[in-house]
Amino acid sequence: MTLLNLLSKNKDLSRVYFELWCRAFDEAIVDVSDEEALAYASGYVSPTRNIRTWRERITLLEKLGFIITKQAGSRKYRYILLLHPHQVIEKLHQDGKVGEDWYSAYQARAAEIGTRLPHSESEMEEKHTGSRKL
Repeated sequence: MTLLNLLSKNKDLSRVYFELWCRAFDEAIVDVSDEEALAYASGYVSPTRNIRTWRERITLLEKLGFIITKQAGSRKYRYILLLHPHQVIEKLHQDGKVGEDWYSAYQARAAEIGTRLPHSESEMEEKHTGSRKL
């Protein structure tokens, strides 16, 4: 959640992302039947700006690669697929969008709880060839 807020430059994406995770089950798909309810549950309670603010956050989450949205009919956000955050974070790190301080803390926490993280291409190559690129 901290990374989302660091990447979004003062736009709180964490509340929207957390609400999506709370609504996603086996297939990590959220069926958006009521945007206003999702916006409200995400903390956007102002009736004049709630849906617009929620949509802005959804657009940012998609641009960062954490979700994929699909429309149905005239509804732009009918379905939302949540991508695996470890894979998204690895891609962002490879693209130079995640600072080393945050990434090191993320790796340390993953090791503490026994989570296997995806490896970058260079780390995978190093494992298979035994050589290290400088």
